[in-house]
Amino acid sequence: MSLQNVADRAAMTTTKKGLKVYVHINSKTYDIKRPIEESYQKRLARQVIFAPELGQWNYLFKPAN
Repeated sequence: MSLQNVADRAAMTTTKKGLKVYVHINSKTYDIKRPIEESYQKRLARQVIFAPELGQWNYLFKPAN
């Protein structure tokens, strides 16, 4: 099954209440495993609060300012 075929099938999805799915295929290539700048890591450490339980899924972003 092609990616376009999957996107077309997903776009046909609706609910009884009339909600629809809109699909956009992003074909951009992204770099993987590129290093994160230290300043960005420090800012994230101040802005992201992880929950005591299941912190990898439950977290809060504080505003930057």
